[in-house]
Amino acid sequence: MAMPVSAEAPQVKAPAVIVKRTLTPYEPIQTKAEPLKLLVESYSEPVTTDSDAFNRLVGNESGRNPLAVNTSSFACGIPQALPCDKLLDYANIAHPPITSYTLAKKYIALVSAETQLAWMRNYIANRYGNANNALAFWNSHGWY
Repeated sequence: MAMPVSAEAPQVKAPAVIVKRTLTPYEPIQTKAEPLKLLVESYSEPVTTDSDAFNRLVGNESGRNPLAVNTSSFACGIPQALPCDKLLDYANIAHPPITSYTLAKKYIALVSAETQLAWMRNYIANRYGNANNALAFWNSHGWY
């Protein structure tokens, strides 16, 4: 007597996929319209809007440099994310724990300025509510 054939295929889990990206140097910002039209050449004007406050924070934290890495804390990128792993995770980049300046420099080069700014906006919204509040905190503490 033949055994009945099951219509269901056995469940097989697919192996995890790790996306590898080529390390390329980041192109410096050439115009004040890049990226996301949020960065300005000069931030010496009075802060009057949330965008002004955000631009001031960008300048204060990294000097608008998407490759910036703090030599002692390894905070990285435009927002000076600490630990740097937070920003790499947000960008969905596979990485080892960032435990050195060299690792931070290597991996932050894989994160676009647009992604860094999006992470920064989310961080500010979640922690301070808006950029004006974040800037007020930064002005009184020297960090945000």
